[in-house]
Amino acid sequence: MSDVLEKMKEAILSQHKIAIISHSNPDGDTLGSQLALANAVSQFGIETRLINESPVSSKFHFLPMSQTISPLKPGEELPEVVVFVDCATLERASMDDRQA
Repeated sequence: MSDVLEKMKEAILSQHKIAIISHSNPDGDTLGSQLALANAVSQFGIETRLINESPVSSKFHFLPMSQTISPLKPGEELPEVVVFVDCATLERASMDDRQA
């Protein structure tokens, strides 16, 4: 495993809670990535906060845990570790300096 991946693994597994954020207007592969990572880390007892600024399309409501994805609430603090999936920039996730 590369050093970067090992550091990412250590950062995630050292936490009790992480946030997983995907890009706005998520498509199936984005939601799949977000939900799969949440499922994987939950097996280590890590709580996840799934964040997306856009509502999940009803065509994806069959996906387990899709109903738990919601926007960041005003004043809500993010956990120490935040993972972005399928998202190259903060703008793509509709996150700005006040939130991230």
